[in-house]
Amino acid sequence: MCPTHHAQAGAFTSNQLRQFKETAHDRSPAGRFEWLRRELVGAVGGCLYHETPVLVQFRTEPMVWFNRDESGHALLNLRMLTSVGHEQERIRIQDNDFVVRGTPVDLECPPSGRLLRARYANGDYMRVEFREVRTVGAALKRFPNIRPDGLTMIASQWPLTFVIVTMRAGGTSTEFGPTKTRLPGNNTLSGGVTSNCQIGLVFG
Repeated sequence: MCPTHHAQAGAFTSNQLRQFKETAHDRSPAGRFEWLRRELVGAVGGCLYHETPVLVQFRTEPMVWFNRDESGHALLNLRMLTSVGHEQERIRIQDNDFVVRGTPVDLECPPSGRLLRARYANGDYMRVEFREVRTVGAALKRFPNIRPDGLTMIASQWPLTFVIVTMRAGGTSTEFGPTKTRLPGNNTLSGGVTSNCQIGLVFG
């Protein structure tokens, strides 16, 4: 392993590292988010999306969306934000399964199965985290840009599980950051709450 990956080795078990070495020439690193919830709130670019199958869509193509399995669990799907020409070399999440494609210069994927973070040399970045928030007060601290009535609108019972997505396309102004969404044309969104809609945000 290169020095960069030696420094990250603590995030993986010995068996995982051994498997990476043995199969590196055959396939890209892959894994699965084992978080299965019937109610899952998406926190993308500083906005919340509740009971909304397609959270973010670029033109006619979904970028972040949920499918449901036969038991009704929400399954995450994601096309990583990138610039033209890199689409086939970036992480793709399909029904909670993910494959790391291309060559990230920084990759974090702890054995806990709740976090995936990757950064590429051109500045492309993605971070996905599943987090259970136990009270509305804890949610207000975790999402300070969301108004209290927005949180009470989407949930009357706690705890609630969130999947938090941040990503940006290197060399562009498009970014879904921790507290706001920045889109081409100097458009920004922050603190929005969408509930029970088919599509949350369409851009492009």
